Amino acid sequence: MLKKKIKGIHFQPWIGKNYEKSIYGKLLLLGESHYFEMKNQDRQDATSISVGKHLSGEWKSPFFRKPGKAIDPQDWKNVWHNVAYANLIQEGMQGSKGQPTTVQIATANTAFDLLLKNLKPKKVIVLSKRMWEKWLTGGNCTHVDDLNENGLRSEVWEYKYLYGKCLGIGTCHPSARIFSSDQYVPLINKFLSTDYNIK
Repeated sequence: MLKKKIKGIHFQPWIGKNYEKSIYGKLLLLGESHYFEMKNQDRQDATSISVGKHLSGEWKSPFFRKPGKAIDPQDWKNVWHNVAYANLIQEGMQGSKGQPTTVQIATANTAFDLLLKNLKPKKVIVLSKRMWEKWLTGGNCTHVDDLNENGLRSEVWEYKYLYGKCLGIGTCHPSARIFSSDQYVPLINKFLSTDYNIK
């Protein structure tokens, strides 16, 4: 568990209490950005507050429920205690329909590198096709596989970071209507259960 904040990242990650000894083997989930109605909501602990409010039932959004059910159809809330989670864009969007600028999108790659370096995940799921396919452009990465399960596809990439490496895949955005938890179960299960000899 991190004892201090990650320098260079504004929105600090949620780290589930079981992340280090997770049944998923240090799994990092990544979203795009935070959306705020007011400027003063743009806090460094916004990610943990958001996850906590969804787990308590105070807030309800498919963004947290749907990927949780795709990983564990029986207990989506428990998933969040076994993963780390962060949004990659480091400036909050104003309003729920806000779209990031080119400058804001550029913060994602630096945040990605810093999260890998500090959280040292073994596997990463990027919860946004456009983030995965268009915005994460840098890094020391290698294509290692193509998954095709239940009508869904994702490339698998290996990312190297300081003293380690991990595997990553991408899904469509969980808030999108086309994201079906049931449909994603086979693809995510295949990704999590496959050993690509990452050490």
